[in-house]
Amino acid sequence: MVSFLSYYWLAYDWNNLLFSCTACNTKKGELFPLADSKARACSHHDDITMEQPLLINPTVENPRNHIRFREDITEPLNGSEIGKITIWYLDLCRAELKTERREWLGILKTYREL
Repeated sequence: MVSFLSYYWLAYDWNNLLFSCTACNTKKGELFPLADSKARACSHHDDITMEQPLLINPTVENPRNHIRFREDITEPLNGSEIGKITIWYLDLCRAELKTERREWLGILKTYREL
């Protein structure tokens, strides 16, 4: 696990500040999985571009390249490892999200029928 002070130099970087629901942000916490944990930038002197994050950064890549939905189910697209890890870390298959997705799908189906 990464210490609380990790990435301190990014605390006020606009590119690092993203909207997130409380549940996802709480589940992620301080965790930030990398393909190679030895490449982790530990200070502002380190080259952060050497990291290979295993969570989708929607400012850099389109989540649709890694995650798809089948009705209310979230799945990694084409076996995407980043999609799989993002789904797992953020618990995107939790019951509350599935319920909300079903409700929205019902609304969309109603509109389509109109």
